[in-house]
Amino acid sequence: MDDCVSGVMAEGFRTLGDRLFHTHDVAQALTDVARLAQWSIPRCDWAGLTQNTGRQCDRFTTIAATDPVVRVADDLQYHLAQGPAVAAMRADGLFRADDLRQSNEWPEFGARVTADTPIRSALSLTVHVPTHRAALNLYSASVGAFTTDSVDVATMFAAHAEVMLMLVRQTDKVVNLDRALTTSRLVGHAVGILMYAYRIDADAAFDRLRVVSSNMNRKLTDVAAELVETGLLPTWRPARPSSPPRGLDPPATVATTGRHTGERA
Repeated sequence: MDDCVSGVMAEGFRTLGDRLFHTHDVAQALTDVARLAQWSIPRCDWAGLTQNTGRQCDRFTTIAATDPVVRVADDLQYHLAQGPAVAAMRADGLFRADDLRQSNEWPEFGARVTADTPIRSALSLTVHVPTHRAALNLYSASVGAFTTDSVDVATMFAAHAEVMLMLVRQTDKVVNLDRALTTSRLVGHAVGILMYAYRIDADAAFDRLRVVSSNMNRKLTDVAAELVETGLLPTWRPARPSSPPRGLDPPATVATTGRHTGERA
């Protein structure tokens, strides 16, 4: 791999980092990493990222994909518990299938994926992220697409991706913390309004918010936001029972004697 490719790749990741810093859009950043892989790595037609979700690192999910075909291939591997992506999630390294139609290592996955998609070869690499494990998954419509040149570029890309995924994870924490603080301030403001208006304590005020939220099937934060904006607690009223259709008399009442109304003695 020449210095030009390395420099272009580094510049690409620098651009992605700057964009994430300004937008805080974590989902878009992950998709951008996959797209950069597709663009950077020779003979790569589709790319995606896998991350573990189970406590025992035995469950996986696709967190980015350049095309729906990537998710089809990934989901097959998760379901069958075999394939290069699953291998890269279970053990460190690089896992390649040059011809999935004749795969001895992952025969069931190879047969299914080539029957259901145009994918013919695949390459997956482990990407380390603190407390999480990820894999970079590359797919091609050509047999034997990922040559030594592709592997060299993919290995360098995975090293850059590790840093980028750490940045994404930290940004996600900051965004979630900021969202939690905003929600806490909003609910606290609403509780304060209720405490003042009804001369009740904080627990009683919060309980009123919770009851309205439950009865109206609305998020607590939405109820709090409306209260803060309007100064009024949203009103919930139970639905009235519907009246009987026209032309039908209500059921006959039963007299204390046990006879129906209108019955002859």
